[in-house]
Amino acid sequence: MSNDTGLPDTTAITEHVDDETVVATTGREARRGSFGPGGAGMPTERTRDFRTVMRRLAQALGNERRWLVVIAALTLGSVVLVVLGPRLLGQATDIIITGSFGDGVDMAALRQSLVVVALSYLGSWVLGYGQAWVLAGVVQRSMFQLRSQVERKLHHLPLRYVDAQDRGDLLSRVTNDIDNLAQSLQQTTSQILTSLLT
Repeated sequence: MSNDTGLPDTTAITEHVDDETVVATTGREARRGSFGPGGAGMPTERTRDFRTVMRRLAQALGNERRWLVVIAALTLGSVVLVVLGPRLLGQATDIIITGSFGDGVDMAALRQSLVVVALSYLGSWVLGYGQAWVLAGVVQRSMFQLRSQVERKLHHLPLRYVDAQDRGDLLSRVTNDIDNLAQSLQQTTSQILTSLLT
């Protein structure tokens, strides 16, 4: 089947692939087909046992508990300083308004207030940068352990299992899937913490 451009029609392919098929094949069909608008992208895969997945993810991050506390503290500090910023700017605005109706703007107080605002935002940036740096280390160390576990598992797989898998499927699981997990952990952990605290 082809369309006016002479290219294969991908809508027929996507109509035959439902969510259960994608989940049952652990993404194999999703890696083969074209999905989403314009044929790019991958459908959302959902786990059947969310608790088990979260427990295993917590085990993977288990050795990094103290660093997770540091990440939470850095995020809290960064959020507090960002939230204080508008209040401090309001105080600087009050100095200008009060001065415009009185004897003039107290430039020394205004300068001091603006320096406090600048230091607040700079401190927030430093804490946010530190949080991202520590989080990157935590995620990468955890993914290194996960890759080591996968490597040990691959060494124990029988050759008939490897032969039965589609070409590139095992490699995709070891590289792409773990990289996607690392990227998702790094982005969503920071965003969730910042959003909740804000």
